[in-house]
This record gives sequence, C-alpha cells and structure tokens, in this order.
Amino acid sequence: MKFDIIKRNISWLILDRVFKAVIGFVTLTLLARYLGAEEYGKYSLIISILSVCSAISALGMKDSLIHRFLEQKDGIDAVVYSAMVIRIAMSSVIFLLANLIMPLLRSNDNSFYLIFLIMSGVLFFQFNEVGKYYFEANIKYKSIVIIENFTLAAFLIIKAILIYEDCTIFSIAIAHVLEAIIQSILILIVFKRSINFSVANKLNIGLALSLIKESLPLLISSLIIIITIHIDRIVYGYLMGDYYLGIFSVGSQLFIFAMSFISAAEISLYPNFIKNKNKQLDMVKEIGRFYYLINCIQIVILIISLLCSDRLIEIIFGGEYKSAATTLNSFLAANIFITFARAFDQYFRVMKKFKYLFIRQLTILIIHFPLMVLLIPEIGVYAPAVSSAISYVIVCLLTVVYGEDKREIRKLYKYSIGINT
Repeated sequence: MKFDIIKRNISWLILDRVFKAVIGFVTLTLLARYLGAEEYGKYSLIISILSVCSAISALGMKDSLIHRFLEQKDGIDAVVYSAMVIRIAMSSVIFLLANLIMPLLRSNDNSFYLIFLIMSGVLFFQFNEVGKYYFEANIKYKSIVIIENFTLAAFLIIKAILIYEDCTIFSIAIAHVLEAIIQSILILIVFKRSINFSVANKLNIGLALSLIKESLPLLISSLIIIITIHIDRIVYGYLMGDYYLGIFSVGSQLFIFAMSFISAAEISLYPNFIKNKNKQLDMVKEIGRFYYLINCIQIVILIISLLCSDRLIEIIFGGEYKSAATTLNSFLAANIFITFARAFDQYFRVMKKFKYLFIRQLTILIIHFPLMVLLIPEIGVYAPAVSSAISYVIVCLLTVVYGEDKREIRKLYKYSIGINT
C-alpha cells in the first residue's frame, strides 16, 4: 500500500516536471523575443543571483525539517513556526546585503539595480517552502503540484498580456514578485488546513537554534549544488556582457528543458533503486543500464539538435538568438560525459553516502569555476560546457580509481557504457 502511494505521488512529480517544462518554454519564448538579448540577459542574471540568495536564506534546513516532520519531534506547529521565522529573518538579512552589494557591482546600470530591487522581494515569500517540506515528508505532492502549476499558468497569461500591452521589464519584474506572493498564500492556506497550523505560536528559541545547528553543515552542500547550476550564467554575464548572456541563457535554458524529461525519469525510478538496495549487484546493474539508455537517448537528441536547432531557434526566438544553438549543442554534448557522474551520484544517494556526495560536488565546483574563467576568453560560448565536462570526467576517474566501493563503481561504469548489457 505504501509503495502504491509513493508511485502515485511520483506520477504527480513527473507531471509537475513536464508541465513546468512546457510553461517554462513558452515563458522563455515570450520574454526572450519581447525583451531582446540584452534585456533578457539582465533578467536571467538576476534570476540566477536570486537563486543563490534563496539557497543561502534556506540555511540547508530541508533535510533536518523532513526528519523532524517524520519523527513528529517537538510538535509540528512549533517546528513549522520556528522554521518560518528563521527563513523570514534570513531572507530579510540576505535582501538587505544583496541590495547593498549590487549597486557596487553594477554602478553604471541603474535599471539593473532597480529590476533587482523589485525582484529580490521574492525572498520574503519563500518561507512557504517549510510547508512544501511537510508535504514532501508525508509523500503528498498533489496539492503543491497543483498550486505551483496553477500560479505558473496564471502568471504566464498575465505576462503575455503585459507583453501584448507593450509594458516595460519593470512590470514583468513586479509580476514575478506577485506570482511568489500568490503562491505563498495558497500554499500557506492548504498547509494550515492540513495540520490546523496557527500563526499565533510563540517562537521557541531553543528549537530555532537547534534547527540552525543541524542545518548549517547541509547549507554548504546545497549551496554548492545551486552555485554549480547558476555559476555559468553569472560568470559568463560578468565577462561577456548582458547581450551575449541573453543569447547564452536561451541556449542553456533550452538544454534544461530538454533534460527535465530525463530528470523526471530519474525520479520515477529512484524508489525502485532503493527497493533493490539489499540486492546490490541487481541495483548496480539497473542504475548502469538506465544511464546507458539515457546516454543513447541523449546522443539521438544531440544529432537532431545539430541538424536543425539553429533554424528552429531562429524561427521561435528570432534571428539575434540563432547562435544560442551553439550553447544548446555544447551542453548536450558535454552532458553525455556528465551522465556517468550522475550514475555514480545516484548510486551514492541510494546507499546514503551523503558525505561522499558532498566531497564530489565540492571537487567539481573547485575544478569547474577557475577552468571556466580561464576558458571563456579563449573559446567563448563553449567554455561552460567544456569546463563542466572536464570537471565531471576528472571526478569520475578519481571515483573509479580511488573512491569508495570501487568494485561496484567499476561495474556500474561498465554497465553505463553498454558493457555486459
């Protein structure tokens, strides 16, 4: 019965990924065409910076909160209230610091700072993630999926109307903040009804400090993941300027949309990998064969993209974005090598070797960041994908030669390249 519930909720997760990819693609098309490469470059850079700010304000509390919700330790009301107060307080601090630092980084661009000031308001409304963690802990994704996708679809229509009325980027930035506000209110209403949560609770200082103490080690790990995802755009924008960042962002975002379906497949099979955890050789074979299939699909996608992506991008986004196909294809090619690392990560995640995952992620970032900075002036748009592939390949080789569970990892590598399949 429990496993049936898990499978049903995973179906909601897959639907969520697919729907968000479709909505995201339509939103990307509208904004990129309307704003033009330079303005869209500013917009995407702000989104990336705010994603990093959001990760810092979260303090890595997700895993700690999920465990407490499952154990029902200290009372759910007290945990939720303390976590929300911490999140709002941290968001306020990050909001002030970010808006003090940003004018120093872009001193000659008042419009960039004003857009950032408006959009950074979303930080105050991300306390609703505490409610999302509760639903995740109890394997109840349906409500969250419906709320998030409803607000996405509704504000896609609003943004389309703003574009039709020829409104400025500032209006779009305000719509972005309003979307976060509406989503937070809806999640809070559903969450309050689920557990009869009362906002009249008093802050438990001891519990709040305990949550922070538990979460700080995980903050570094979550920050590494977020920075690795967004560092390409931030560095590329800083070195190349907003116009080229706008083109680069379209290509990289198209890559993310293409991979979202593969990510959904990873989520759907994760419980099955866990189910076979005790049969380690069967689990290794399943993971290896899955990622071998994923790489075969990626090679087909890459070939199709090489043949027609530049023409399709020109038709959909306009002529100035035609070179975004280069970014898309370079990331698709690099991801074939990166997939081996994802297979290894899946294995360590199933085996609950989170410390080893953290070391791998940190090593990838340490190699990727300076290498990308060195390569961008030399090879331009190819640099982020090339440096990503190189950093992941180095970490994979180190894992095969020196890592834990070398026997299982080497078998996993063979299965993932099609040997013994």
